[in-house]
Amino acid sequence: MKKLLFLALLFSACAPQMELTKSPSFNKYPTVEPYEAFALLPDSNLLQNKVFLGDIIIRDAGFTVDCDFETVVQLAAEKSRKLGGNCFVLTRHKKPGLSSSCHQIRGKVYHIDNAAQFEKTILWHPNRPLKIENFRGNTENRPFQAVTFYKIHSDIKSYTLAGKTTLSIEARFVCDDSYFKKSQNDTQVLQHEQLHFDIAEIYARKFRKAISEQAINYNQYRAKYEILMAEIRKELLLKQDEYDAEVYKDPSQQTKWNSWVKTELAQMEAFASTDVVLGTK
Repeated sequence: MKKLLFLALLFSACAPQMELTKSPSFNKYPTVEPYEAFALLPDSNLLQNKVFLGDIIIRDAGFTVDCDFETVVQLAAEKSRKLGGNCFVLTRHKKPGLSSSCHQIRGKVYHIDNAAQFEKTILWHPNRPLKIENFRGNTENRPFQAVTFYKIHSDIKSYTLAGKTTLSIEARFVCDDSYFKKSQNDTQVLQHEQLHFDIAEIYARKFRKAISEQAINYNQYRAKYEILMAEIRKELLLKQDEYDAEVYKDPSQQTKWNSWVKTELAQMEAFASTDVVLGTK
């Protein structure tokens, strides 16, 4: 069914200082990939069979322009994944004030058994197909058997003093807004919803391509972002509507759309990476 498209842009030029204290168990687990389940939690009360891997502190480095909360938490999550952790528990949050414009946090890294149940979003990846349990939205008084909500999220991942900027452009499934009513046709319905998410990834790749070709540097990116975003949003929503209309009218058309999605993803393989690097010219 029809989805929600949400494109978020966070202009953050933060290079905070990170301190890491490892536990003896820090090398017990392999790196957790970005598409694998990861939990960001305010406390550890709900954790089962947790293994402590280390402490992370993120402070103002003294040269920060803007360290928003989401950015510093994501930095902690990235470091946690590299330690083999699939959970970061926030234990302290110091908001910006007179002495610093940066959000400063500290927390604990764990490896847990039940990370998937705490996920809010899921990054699109061919090795991470959707499951029915990923749809956590309330089904009461909802008109359709299933609805997939997603967002295409754009953020600044890193920058260098030389002026190069790395963007992260991701297609993400939104768990709490998506719903699924179980029936005898669960397999077919799940396949249909997966393709909605796949189509979102196709247009995330188109967006990465457009940014790469039309924005040489960060300033051009800022100048052209809204225009390119609007174009991609329009094309994506029209394609999603076309998909629903054809398959609802004739379910046998699902096979045609499966083939189309596979072909489009392959043709856009050069833009499969979520990272887009902008130069300095």
